Amino acid sequence: MLRSHALTLWLSTSVLAATALVGCSSDPDAQASSPVGGGGSGGSAGSGGGGAGGAPQATQTADKIDLLFVVDNSAAMLDKQKLLARAVPDLIDRLTNPTCVDSKTRAPAATQPASPTDPCAAGAEREFSPVEDIHIGIVSSSLGGHGGTACTTADRDDKAHLVTRKATNLWADSGFFFWDPTQKKAPTGKPAGLKDPSVLKTSFAEAVKGVDQTGCGFEATLESMYRFLIEPNPPATITRDPGASLDTPATVSGTDQVILKQRADFLRSDSIVAIVVLSDENDCSVVDGELPPDVCDSPELDADGIAVGCAVARNPWPADAGVPASPFPASYLVSALGTSMKPGTAQCKANPNDPACQSCYYQPSAPGCGDVPKEDDYVGLRCWNQKRRFGVDMLYPVQKYAAGLSSGSVYDRNGYKVQNPLYKGGKRTPEIVFFAGLVGVPWQDLAKKGPDGKPDLKLGYAQADAATYDRVLGKPEASPPVPPLDTLMVEAVTSRFKPGLTHVVTGEPLEDGKWNSVNGNEYESYKQDLMFACVFPLPKEEVAAQDCLAGECADCQDPNQVDYNVLRKDPSATMPLAKDSKNPVCAPPVDAANPAGPGQYGKYDAKQYRAKAYPGLRFLDVMKRYGGNSIPASICAANAADPTAADYGYRPAVAAIVDRLKANLPKGAGPKN
Repeated sequence: MLRSHALTLWLSTSVLAATALVGCSSDPDAQASSPVGGGGSGGSAGSGGGGAGGAPQATQTADKIDLLFVVDNSAAMLDKQKLLARAVPDLIDRLTNPTCVDSKTRAPAATQPASPTDPCAAGAEREFSPVEDIHIGIVSSSLGGHGGTACTTADRDDKAHLVTRKATNLWADSGFFFWDPTQKKAPTGKPAGLKDPSVLKTSFAEAVKGVDQTGCGFEATLESMYRFLIEPNPPATITRDPGASLDTPATVSGTDQVILKQRADFLRSDSIVAIVVLSDENDCSVVDGELPPDVCDSPELDADGIAVGCAVARNPWPADAGVPASPFPASYLVSALGTSMKPGTAQCKANPNDPACQSCYYQPSAPGCGDVPKEDDYVGLRCWNQKRRFGVDMLYPVQKYAAGLSSGSVYDRNGYKVQNPLYKGGKRTPEIVFFAGLVGVPWQDLAKKGPDGKPDLKLGYAQADAATYDRVLGKPEASPPVPPLDTLMVEAVTSRFKPGLTHVVTGEPLEDGKWNSVNGNEYESYKQDLMFACVFPLPKEEVAAQDCLAGECADCQDPNQVDYNVLRKDPSATMPLAKDSKNPVCAPPVDAANPAGPGQYGKYDAKQYRAKAYPGLRFLDVMKRYGGNSIPASICAANAADPTAADYGYRPAVAAIVDRLKANLPKGAGPKN
């Protein structure tokens, strides 16, 4: 491929970090019929009951569910994974033993049956038929280093294969769980699935814990979901010769037959598909290798259905695919340890969506160009705010994922337009494809409000609308981008607070030196970490049982001084303990031993008392684009201490997911008195 002389020369003398957006588009004529409005490959969802509005009226039902969990397995996720594991009984019970409701008012009945075979009381019926056919699988966020020098070991790359660590009672050799209480739902010649709900609950909870928190810190959560369910030609290997010139992209080769086999077993053509993301950080789906500069709308397929050639002339990428005219070849540099980045031109800081915003490797003499200071180029944060900082975006565009959820055809990794595997067979429409995200966003921004006007998660999550997304996402596609109305959803490495600032929902002061109930307070991250979107207290028994020597309270321990001091302006400076940085996760809760409570500076410990999450903006962007079948929820629990409460852990998120699915499940069946 031809590359500009300036690019090749610059890469041969320095190390750049800038990359292109890549994505997929779809032919509107080939889209699956969508009452929720997928918006093609790039447009916002908005037809029928979709967009950012209310839930649509159900027109398609299915009696089976394929349920995929996409779980972040990077550091500091263990506390959230434990909460997800505790939510499993609620989820299984709600689907397999549905609530009995009054036949007229639809309010829950006073008494509930112990099992799905027990009848409802007189005058009541099941809110939907017990689901007797469910596939449940898990993939992680770890897809390796994308050709860079980080995350190169096997434990940092799950390849978007189903995760089976600590999993027992999986169905045959499939890698997933199969709920089959009638013992009649298995395909001919295959063994029956599980029929004991207690075995399913216990086994799945252990499988969630087995995902662990030792994965890659460049969380490719969206791409892992896409690669398992949608990518027509999932790559077998992504490699790069470390001795190659710096403008040499990673090599993406082969077809991952494991994914194709697992997908074929897991994904039925006529099932409801529910995708549940659990992640406390923003998505970092780095472009793998180098995308072609053009696409083929009429590919030639081999015997396995993989596109291998083009029957017509190739065309430029569609305008709504989010792909630049000259895709950048060296996106692997995002995870390349020991390298440094070039900044964007001066226009990037004011408006990263301005066409004049370019990387300085294209225009090395342009105003604003030079070198990114080392203290501003911590490799662990290279996925953050890339276009504004570096002039190019090194991640796949969110349009790709919204289109993959809604479109009948997609472009594969080589730019061939082919059938979307999610809609293979023509039976499923986007009406029965749901995308839920338990991500970094304050629950207060999403919860229903009580009579006093305050958010109350005991009442559940509200249906997301345009105002919701303005609050938690803003308009990142605008020129210039419009930030979220909630200051805590703005990504930054330094304090976002100022005198007189208040939280958009709770009204609490967001000022340095004052504690708030949403994210605690801002803290000194030494430009090694982002400010938090939200925090929540951990159960006291978990805090007491923390093994700090095993890294369970690493956020509040003495950090690696070498890493920090290399990047600080004063290499001889001494890094204080993390607790001295006023990290809110290290603040003890109010109790007899700490009557002053959090927010009184100096009341910080070397133990971790809270879990935290960062703004999950890319997930929210996909949910906004996908529309009415998106279910945004917070990974920060309103209550992690009282298992009997309606707002405990992820119970409100489970309720929101089931409440959305039930409209597309068969109604009112089940034993009656």
